[in-house]
Amino acid sequence: MEIVDKESERIAAEQTPEGRKKKLIKQVVLGIAVVVFLAYVYLDSHHPAFIGTPHPVIVAGFTIEPGKTTVQELSSAGFQLSAYDKRGTGIRIYNLLDELDAKSYYMNMDLTKDDKKYAKIEIVNESSSSKMALECKVRSVMVFNSDTDAEQSSIDGVSGADISIDALTKAAGEPKSSRTDDGETTVIWKKGYYSMKFVIKEDGSGYHYESRYEKD
Repeated sequence: MEIVDKESERIAAEQTPEGRKKKLIKQVVLGIAVVVFLAYVYLDSHHPAFIGTPHPVIVAGFTIEPGKTTVQELSSAGFQLSAYDKRGTGIRIYNLLDELDAKSYYMNMDLTKDDKKYAKIEIVNESSSSKMALECKVRSVMVFNSDTDAEQSSIDGVSGADISIDALTKAAGEPKSSRTDDGETTVIWKKGYYSMKFVIKEDGSGYHYESRYEKD
C-alpha cells in the first residue's frame, strides 16, 4: 500500500506546474545529450579534424588520394594494375571486372601506364558485399625513388627530387613516429584514417614514400 501511495504522490507531483517544468527540463537536457552524441559520432566518422585528410600522390600527372580515388578513375586515366605471376609465367594484368571479396584488400600491384611502372598500390573493398575491382578504392600508393619517373612524382606537394624529412614536415607537420631497422629509417605521419611514410636508406638517400588509407 505504501508503494502505491508513493507512486501516486510522484504522479501528482509531476502534474503540478513545478513538476511539469522539471520534467520538461529533463527532456530538453536528454534531447541535447542525444544530439551532441549523434553529432560526435558523425564528426568522428566524417570530419577531417577526426579522420584526417589524404596525403595526395601525383604520378604521371594524375593525383591519387588513398581512401577516395577509385580503380575506375585510375583505369579512365590510362593506368593498369599488374604483377609478376607467382608461377613464373611473366607479368599478369589484373582483370578489373573481377569480383573482390567483401571486407578485403589486395596488395603488391604495380601501377603501370604505357608499359612504365609508376608505383606499387593496394586496393580495398570496404563494403559488406563483393565488388568489381573497378568499384574499389585505392588503399595505398608507394613510389620508389629508383623508378624511372620517381622524380616526376610527388607526395603532399613535395617532389620526389626534393623529398626529405624537413620538406615533408613542413608540408604535413611533425611526424607521429620514427624508427630505424637494419640501417633504414622510417618516418611516419598519421592522423585518423590517413598516414604517410618516408623510408631513408643508410646513406641518407630516400628509398620510397607511401600514402595510405586505413580504418582502425
